[in-house]
Amino acid sequence: MLSRPGFEPTPTWLSNLHWAHAGALRVEWLNRTETHFRKVGPLINEYNGGKAVLVGEDGQEIEEGCGGELLWLLDPEAMGEGERGRF
Repeated sequence: MLSRPGFEPTPTWLSNLHWAHAGALRVEWLNRTETHFRKVGPLINEYNGGKAVLVGEDGQEIEEGCGGELLWLLDPEAMGEGERGRF
């Protein structure tokens, strides 16, 4: 995060949604890798009632094993082949 929630101007599209939110914030995406649905779809997040990780809400906590697998799918070179079995 480059700013705290609520410290950025609210985008006009957000005012049309009737969601409870903490306000706009600025982020810097460190990874913009294309990841295919068929690879991420089978990942299950036990912290969200055993639902697929794709079903999580904004800010949803991800169980360690699922999160590690997701990181490996996003950037296998950075994670290293040997790290995958750790999760």
